Amino acid sequence: MTANVGWSEISSGDGPSVEDAILPSDVSVSVVRSGEPEAIVDLRAEPWQAHRSALWQGMEAALCVPVWVEGSRIGVMWFLYRSARPFSAAEI
Repeated sequence: MTANVGWSEISSGDGPSVEDAILPSDVSVSVVRSGEPEAIVDLRAEPWQAHRSALWQGMEAALCVPVWVEGSRIGVMWFLYRSARPFSAAEI
């Protein structure tokens, strides 16, 4: 099975700046604070949940997971999908 996954990078090129992409109420901040992943099955239905870069690129589903190093949460990793889709517990 092939996943329809998109790649997102925030850089100094086209698209939103880092300041515009991450908000205090952003899912990224929530995932870093809680240490729990969050799935967004349809970004079109929940645009307020989306990472702005994902919306800008036309992604329709996302999974945000915490990144841990030696027992400390240091950030998040986003998996973006071009089509809305549910996520199984095994994927999360």
